[in-house]
Amino acid sequence: MTESIGIGTPRLVCLHIPKTAGSSLRETIKVVYGPERMHWFNEDDGILGRQRFKESAVADKLFLGGHRPLNFYPAGAVHLYFAALRHPLERARSLFSYFTRPEEGGSEGNIAERQRLKEQWVRQGIVPQSLLRSIERCKPFREAIHNEQCRYLSRGAATLEAALETLAGGNFLIGNSTHLGSLLDTLGTTFHWPETREVRTNISVSSGEDDILSEPGVIEKILEYGAEDMKLYDYVQQQHGGLYCNMPDREMLLDSALRFTDARRRALSDLAWRKIELSPVDPQESVRLGRTSFKLCVRNGSREILNPECENRIAISYMFLDEHGEVIKRDTPRTLLETVLGPGESVEVPVKLVVPEDLPRSPAGVRFSVMVENRFWLFRSCPDHALDIPVMPALSDSTVVGQRALSDLAWRKIELSPVDPGERVRQGRTFFNLRICNRSREFLNPEYEDRIAISYKLLDEQGKIIERDTPRSLLETVVGPGESVEVPVKLFIPDDLPRSPASVRFSVMVEKKFWLFRICPEHALDIPVVFASNGSAAV
Repeated sequence: MTESIGIGTPRLVCLHIPKTAGSSLRETIKVVYGPERMHWFNEDDGILGRQRFKESAVADKLFLGGHRPLNFYPAGAVHLYFAALRHPLERARSLFSYFTRPEEGGSEGNIAERQRLKEQWVRQGIVPQSLLRSIERCKPFREAIHNEQCRYLSRGAATLEAALETLAGGNFLIGNSTHLGSLLDTLGTTFHWPETREVRTNISVSSGEDDILSEPGVIEKILEYGAEDMKLYDYVQQQHGGLYCNMPDREMLLDSALRFTDARRRALSDLAWRKIELSPVDPQESVRLGRTSFKLCVRNGSREILNPECENRIAISYMFLDEHGEVIKRDTPRTLLETVLGPGESVEVPVKLVVPEDLPRSPAGVRFSVMVENRFWLFRSCPDHALDIPVMPALSDSTVVGQRALSDLAWRKIELSPVDPGERVRQGRTFFNLRICNRSREFLNPEYEDRIAISYKLLDEQGKIIERDTPRSLLETVVGPGESVEVPVKLFIPDDLPRSPASVRFSVMVEKKFWLFRICPEHALDIPVVFASNGSAAV
């Protein structure tokens, strides 16, 4: 355990390494604890403020941070220190852009501020036209990329070895600036935060940053000065999956004011509701006439606690959908959720279900949803939450396959993919092998449609269709739920097209009714046409 010497109370401390998304962390966490409980050390805090820590100045604060390394804070305090690392190349590039490209500041105020900053750095030797010469000529900039990330996280030398020794002896959470969500979720789950939106405060407007690192020799020079930072970045990424966590004083931290003690008594926030998930226990199960229950799994993907006692009747219910996806009006029973679900927990619920025979229209599907009585159905505010299950007719003979046409809901789960993902379309080819997969719970039976086929459209380089009749390859096999079948599709690219074809869009179709990609754009399978060096499609 880290020894406490009684300096202040346990706090959350952000070690904001410059250009590693620390401002985004600050703005997100400020919402959690409130601006009155936060102190952010700014560059204009004064000479003494920059040189030493004053406990009296932050005695009532829970959240501290700023461009201050670990050595700025008193050793021995039971704080949880956190930081986001960034790849040394990306960090050097971002620093240089920030100091030399004011036009990327976004707003007029930021552009003006960054223009003043550029003038200061030019006086110190930075060369706006060259990152390499800036490293060689500008000592302050060189120091800013010289293993700065190790320096921020070490109470010793700015090396990987010293940083790891420091991290092993205290409470640290070290993440990645490009995946702040993982770091924030860990903090939020640990201290039972309400859900918060991740705030992104990087307002720079990029204008071709890649040319910064294309300068000969610059990458080697950055990695020379950031060799230990590179080792630290790789250590966290490769050995800890992008998030290093060490909390020897976990219990003390959880007993502090950092932890929200009202978590079990708090109604779920709107953001947390959006992370409640509903799925079938058996993915292959379908709704059938006469069924009285359907097993669903409710999962709490948020970091809050879903407590039925804090809401007015949390339940799971459903609506009937006709073949056009329209709701068939009918009162349906509610199945109450009576289990407390913590972050990441799930529970199976046998939902009361009956599909009556006297509905005004034949039901094609059932839409399940979590709901709060007299307040909302979750799928209305979160369309992705809707769980649509097709209704299958009750069959007396289990050996009989589906004896009806595919419903609109089921068509949306028909997938098309190449048998060989690396295969490309070439002129002169007569077949292209595709795989059609039925991800629905219904049977795709060609006997109950008018000519189910696979065909294609030719697209130009702008993605516009080149009008030309194309052959149909009929589907002649019944494809049951979860099954797939390979189809050799007839293919021909003629020489007399009005525009050169850039790709071929394959799609399932029903003759004289529809192309599936027109009603389900994600169903379109676009395969590039490979061209020979003379500009014609390669053979």
